Amino acid sequence: MWTAFGIFLGTAFNLAVWNAGPNNWRLMLGAPFIPAVPLLVLIYFCPESPRWYMKKNRYAKAWNSMTRLRNYPIQVARDIFYIHSQLEIEHQLLSNTNYAKRFAGLFTIPRVRRATIAAFTVMIAQQMCGINIIGMSPRYPLGERWRTDTDHTIQPSTQPQSLRSLAPATSPLCSPPLGSVS
Repeated sequence: MWTAFGIFLGTAFNLAVWNAGPNNWRLMLGAPFIPAVPLLVLIYFCPESPRWYMKKNRYAKAWNSMTRLRNYPIQVARDIFYIHSQLEIEHQLLSNTNYAKRFAGLFTIPRVRRATIAAFTVMIAQQMCGINIIGMSPRYPLGERWRTDTDHTIQPSTQPQSLRSLAPATSPLCSPPLGSVS
């Protein structure tokens, strides 16, 4: 949800500075600094992970970190106990194995293999769906003077030869704007 909200804010800012003059590209390029600077400042106020402290056998620091995250000491004690129990079980399960065996388990255990294949499929499909091209690339990467032929291939009309050699006439990135009629 927050990823979509971030994309929405970025698009809203870009629309706000679209007609800001010849330097609007600088504003669009500098827009990511707006949320990044407060994030860099506020990250130092976040407590360290109690689980990480406990994994490093620093229980007193884990307790102090957890008290910043919970309202009452009884909640802190409960969560510290749960984390400690989880770490003990993890240690028992991982004590007789190494990274290579666990990595091989991604492909040898049928239940985990199916989950791995599903995750890979979703990640590849996400990259191939085209949202990155629509959201992140300019509409005319090699200029605005493109025309379409009757066979719907893109042909450069007045581009110099050097630009024509960079992208073939059938490049998907050089498509006409959405809604245009050929």
